[in-house]
Amino acid sequence: MFKTARFKIHNPSRHKRAMLTYVLTHYHYTLKRLIEDALAARDLLNRISTPDRRGKVRVSQYALSRLLYTLAPKGWSLAPLRDYLIGDAAAMLLSHLKKQEKGKHLSNPPTLSGLEPMTGSAAQQAYAEFATTVEFPLKPQQIEKIEDMRDSGKTRVAERIEKVYQNWAASKAAGEIMRKMDSGMGSKGDRHDAEENRAF
Repeated sequence: MFKTARFKIHNPSRHKRAMLTYVLTHYHYTLKRLIEDALAARDLLNRISTPDRRGKVRVSQYALSRLLYTLAPKGWSLAPLRDYLIGDAAAMLLSHLKKQEKGKHLSNPPTLSGLEPMTGSAAQQAYAEFATTVEFPLKPQQIEKIEDMRDSGKTRVAERIEKVYQNWAASKAAGEIMRKMDSGMGSKGDRHDAEENRAF
């Protein structure tokens, strides 16, 4: 689980808005690229795994951070934020890799979405699909738990659990739509100002 902080800067100048948008946008896309490069690295697990005291091979946070430092862009214009970049990427990757290591549940590789807001037509289509969906897809482990309850004769418990999981799935689907709607970095004018100041 990752915490998200939201804050508002009162009456920023046009220059400060452009610079803040540039920094956040540049950081977002650099973090996205770093995560993708790490996941695509050859022999990733062997490079970041070390044996513990019992001899069992486990993912090492230290080894992962060292690998990320080699993959992070050199001469990055936001060099003072390099440690934060490595920390964010390591946390996202470590959560995924540790879950894979335990092997109890499936884990999707971490990724970051784009920052362009959803268009009006795409939003209308997403709302229509959401409104007409009767049952949202459940995770395989959730379906397995429901079936286990039914097989053991606990049909009422299975029904209650299924309703809970359906509510979770609906909330997740609604949240994904809202995140896409709110994915733009400021207003269109702010994004244009950021593009003028971008120096990739």
